[in-house]
Amino acid sequence: MTNVPYEVALLEPRLLPEAGPLAMTHYVVVTPYVPITRSDDGNQKIFVNQALRIGRIDTKRFRVTLSSLPNTDAPIICDDAISVNGHIYGGFSGVTVDPLSLLGQNPEVCYKPVPAIDISNDLRCDGMLFIQLLDLGGAAFGASGLYVRIASLV
Repeated sequence: MTNVPYEVALLEPRLLPEAGPLAMTHYVVVTPYVPITRSDDGNQKIFVNQALRIGRIDTKRFRVTLSSLPNTDAPIICDDAISVNGHIYGGFSGVTVDPLSLLGQNPEVCYKPVPAIDISNDLRCDGMLFIQLLDLGGAAFGASGLYVRIASLV
C-alpha cells in the first residue's frame, strides 16, 4: 500500500500536542474534508496518515469517537476504509451519484454517510492513536472532515 502525494495527506505521521485536561468534551482534528479525487492507478493507498497523542483515557468515564463534527457525534464519510491502531472499519462506499462526475467537490454531495464510530476499544495504553484513511483501489476516494471526540459519560 502506498501513500498518495496529496496536499491534505501527511506522508509521515505527525505528533500533535497532548489533548490536555479534559473538560466535558474535547476534540482533535484528524483531517479537514478530502475532496473527491480520482484514484489513478486502482491500487490501494493511504490518503491520510495521522498519529495523535491524546493521552491515557479512562474509558469508564469517557467515550472516544470519530465524528465529522467536533461538538457532537455526527455521521462520517470515508471512501473506502479507516484504520484506527490497526483495526479496520469499512462499509463506507455507498454513493448516490457517480463520484467521478463530481471530482474536486465535497464528498457529501454523493457519498452516503455512516454513523460516528466509537473507537474507545481501539485505544492504546500509551495514549497514541494511529489513524489512516484508506482507498482500496476503486475509481475515486474522499472523506468528510474527521475529528476524534472525547466525551464524558458522566
